[in-house]
Amino acid sequence: MDEDDTLSIVARVKEALGMLSDDDTERAIDAVLDAIGRLLTPDEAGSIAQHLPARLATILVLASESTEAVDSERDVVSLVASREGMPASAAYETVKVTCEVFAGYLPEDVVERLQHDLPSELAALLVHPHGEWCVPEPVVPVSAPVRRRRGATTLASGRPGSSHPVSESRPERAHSNSVVRNPNPHGDTKLSSGR
Repeated sequence: MDEDDTLSIVARVKEALGMLSDDDTERAIDAVLDAIGRLLTPDEAGSIAQHLPARLATILVLASESTEAVDSERDVVSLVASREGMPASAAYETVKVTCEVFAGYLPEDVVERLQHDLPSELAALLVHPHGEWCVPEPVVPVSAPVRRRRGATTLASGRPGSSHPVSESRPERAHSNSVVRNPNPHGDTKLSSGR
């Protein structure tokens, strides 16, 4: 993987989590890799790191050398939550999405090795969202919305050529035989107005 893959990973995690900035997404990915790296031995982390971009590989390897004990998915989630200052539910979603994205980028044998080395509840998160590993699709940048010229037709402006847009319509509130519309609503049954 090269640094373009880092940008692609960040873009996918950002899109899946609905994060606002690339910096927030990068910090979240770093926190997840740091927490997962603490579950691995340096040898396991080193063999996985060779398939990651350099910056992410460094985070994983350094975390594997940490003396802080992390034993389960709960520990990983709480570590991410405390590092990022988010609730445990948001941290779990961050861990889940990050694991899914990495499962889509790493070769199948590396994912299987990770699933074997990690606790079962965390290994279950390392699945490609579509169920099996496939070559990742390139991320295409989305262009800004196009501004319409004045007078352009949209759903809100009604039919093409309409001079009465739906958004500006004033529907009649009363039905045709309504008491409200009739000046003498009970005229046919009242004695005073009988014919």
